Parts: sequence; C-alpha cells; structure tokens
Amino acid sequence: MIEYDPNRHWLRDIRHLGTSWILRRLVRATAITGVYSVAVSVALIRLDLEGRRAISGTFSLLGVILGIILVFRTNSAYDRWWEGRKLWGSLANHSRNLAIQLDALLPGDDVELREWFSRLLADFALALSGHLRGRVDPSILAGPWMAEARVPPGSPPPHVPAHLARVLVRRVWALRDAGTIDGFGLLATQPHTQALLEVAGACDRIRRTPIPFSYSVFIRLFLLAYAAILPVGLVPEYGYLAVPLVMLLVFALLGLELMAAEIEDPFGLDCNDLPTHAIADAIRADTRQLLGLACNPAAAAPPPYSKVF
Repeated sequence: MIEYDPNRHWLRDIRHLGTSWILRRLVRATAITGVYSVAVSVALIRLDLEGRRAISGTFSLLGVILGIILVFRTNSAYDRWWEGRKLWGSLANHSRNLAIQLDALLPGDDVELREWFSRLLADFALALSGHLRGRVDPSILAGPWMAEARVPPGSPPPHVPAHLARVLVRRVWALRDAGTIDGFGLLATQPHTQALLEVAGACDRIRRTPIPFSYSVFIRLFLLAYAAILPVGLVPEYGYLAVPLVMLLVFALLGLELMAAEIEDPFGLDCNDLPTHAIADAIRADTRQLLGLACNPAAAAPPPYSKVF
C-alpha cells in the first residue's frame, strides 16, 4: 500500500501519482487510444465520412451506462478491499486480546513460555500473509512449529496458518491438563483462538472468489467496444478536437476498471493492496509488549509515498 496523508497536500499527491503502477498501464493504454483516434479522425474527415451529427447523443447515453456499470464494479471491488482490512484489524485485536489473557494466566517468571506464545502469534500473522500471497516465509516452515504440528519434514502443508492454530490450541490444552491454566482461563482464551482461523477462512474466501468471470469480461468488452467506436461519434461534431476528448474519456473509464481490478484481491503485492506483512510486524511488537517481554526499538515510519507491503 502507498503510504500518504489523505487529508493534506492533494497537489503533492497528484505529483506522486506515478508511484502507482496503475498509472503506467493507464498512460500506455491512453496513448494507444490517442493514436487510434487520430487515425480514425483523419479517415473520417479527409474521406468525408463523418456521417450524421445526431449520433453523438447515442454515444453520450452509452457513456452514462458504462459509467454506472463501472461504479458498481469499483464499489464491489472496494467492498472486498475494505472487508480484508477489517479482517486483518480483527486479527490484530484478537492477537492482542489473547496476549492479554495469557499474560494474566501464565506464570510471571516463565519467560520461555511467554516467548513461545509471542513467537507463535506473530508467526501466525506472517504465515497468513504469506499464505494469501502464495508463498509462506521459509523461516516459519523451517521452525519448530511444523514438527509440533506433526508435519513431515520437506512437505509443507497447503494451509500453514491452520497448522499453527492447531499447535496453539494443543499447547493451551496441555497447560490446562498440567494445571497451569484452569477451566475458566481456558474458556477465556477459546474465543480468540477460534477467531484466528475464522479470520484466515474469511481471507481465503475473498482470495479464492474473484468477481464472476462473465461480469468482468463483459465490462472489459463493453469498454473496449465503446473506446473503439467513440471517435466515430465525436469526430462529426468536434473534428480533430475529438482526439483529446476520446483520450480523456478512456483515461477516466479505464482508470476505474484498472483500480477495481487491482483492489479486487487486497492481499497481493500491488501498490494499493493491504500491507499485511507490516500488520504482522505490528502484531509481533504488540504481543511481546503485552506479554511483558523485551521489545525491539520501533521501526521508523516509512517516508511519504513509499510502498509498504
């Protein structure tokens, strides 16, 4: 995600628009559209093929219809992005709440046990981030968790976060059997341990359920057809001025589609995707502090307009 202050310096934000990868694709597509529009304009004007001027109203109506469709497309994509952010906020909250419960339940002098839970909670968030991006951190796979989850060496499971949650629950129950945690303490931790996998499952649902194929392809086909015939409708009324008008319209409409396509999967590595790895690092720092462990110095805030993943 691109770090910036949304409430200040909007002119400076515009100057840094090139930070987003979308702009590069958008400029390239707009330039191609401009070349195409010039060719169509020259052909229509020099060969006297402008046709009747009345058809420009039809193109205006088509543009309104396309704009409404793209608004629905963008809203549905943003809903997925925002739901993903709420899920990761819930993961952070449940991790902190579980750390608070464990801080009250675990012996104060058992630093090793507190360190164990702190590492596991942090590694769960990191493993979920890697799982959603298709590659879990090798240090997690090579760590002690896979052995405790009884996973054969050299064969990482398809869902690493689920196995880490399994290790966590088994350890809590082992402490209950050993008398370190009583039954009430076990009940206090259960909602938070269960919530970890509920968050992981909801994130998987978003990642594995894209916008329906027919809906997505229809919008792109409609947009392509509209851009292809738009010069025909504008040249009779505006002449060569139709070229920049077509480029501006395509820039706006295609930009909406590209933005929707990028945030549709909020867990990837695009410029506007969620910084899940950074959230996992924050969970690591918070859980260590809540469990009474030494904390590393806080990392410096990223500079404005930098990409944080």
